[in-house]
Amino acid sequence: MANRLDDFFLPWQNRRKELKILALGLALFFLFSLGFFPCFFNERAALIERGIHDAATARLLDPSIAYRSMPPFWTMARGFLMGFLYYAVAALLGGIPAAYWSCRKGARADYTLRRLSDPWEYHRRCLVPPLFYAVIFLTVFALLTGIYYCIYLNMTPVEWLLPAGQRFWG
Repeated sequence: MANRLDDFFLPWQNRRKELKILALGLALFFLFSLGFFPCFFNERAALIERGIHDAATARLLDPSIAYRSMPPFWTMARGFLMGFLYYAVAALLGGIPAAYWSCRKGARADYTLRRLSDPWEYHRRCLVPPLFYAVIFLTVFALLTGIYYCIYLNMTPVEWLLPAGQRFWG
């Protein structure tokens, strides 16, 4: 496994350091994404405090203000989950040019990598790590969005939710 993983990194890159940075970024953005829960519970509490909904029965107390309900999911979660998308875009827009640039500095490893028998070796070593990081962050973004949306739907009484087509985006 170690030899196979070395095939995708540039020869002078420290892959352990790269993977530690990846894990640290994932951990930090995950911890930041947990900020969705205080936002969610504050919105729930606000509906109860305003006297719009009864906390025990989850029914509307005043039907004339039925338009007041939980905000759409994405308006609450957007700020806490967008870090994963930003990191993925930064890995693509910053990581790919940085990898190609690092080959051209110093001893000019791009000449050596281009002379190898596989003509795609140079591009594979420059493209795969940033693409790998972007795919990891997009996958975690999709998983957390799905998990948080399920929590939003299951912990909000049906009477408090917007109509079905407006629950996610609004």
